[in-house]
Amino acid sequence: MSTQTELEIVSPGAFASIQDEGRRGFRRIGVPWAGALDRRLMRIANALAGQAEDAPVIECFDGGLHVLAHGGAVKLAVAGHAVVEVDGPEGRRQLASWRSVTLAAGEALRIRKMASGRIAVVAVAGLALPKVLGSAATYVLSLIHIRR
Repeated sequence: MSTQTELEIVSPGAFASIQDEGRRGFRRIGVPWAGALDRRLMRIANALAGQAEDAPVIECFDGGLHVLAHGGAVKLAVAGHAVVEVDGPEGRRQLASWRSVTLAAGEALRIRKMASGRIAVVAVAGLALPKVLGSAATYVLSLIHIRR
């Protein structure tokens, strides 16, 4: 019996969403481009996590994002000037942003606040999400988002 590795979003903070490069070519039917607000941060986070530069990421504002690894190790990368902490068996430790980290099962990552700027991007190695109109990007006004 194998255990599935999962990343639980314990708290999205002020507003966290899944974003990628967005949807193009659907404006004529009322669906705007959407996608990551800072594509540079998305590309950097994905590179740090060993992902394709256009892979979906978690984009968050002003901190508050709290994620927890279940069932196995999860590699994450944070791009943006964020105050990042990892909670694990040895206690809480501060982690520099602009780097990747592998969380063991039961470990949590928190973006406490932004040191500067307003956006941080978290890439998750191996994140596979369904696409709607060619993108996994959240677009709240049209209710396009990933549901579980």
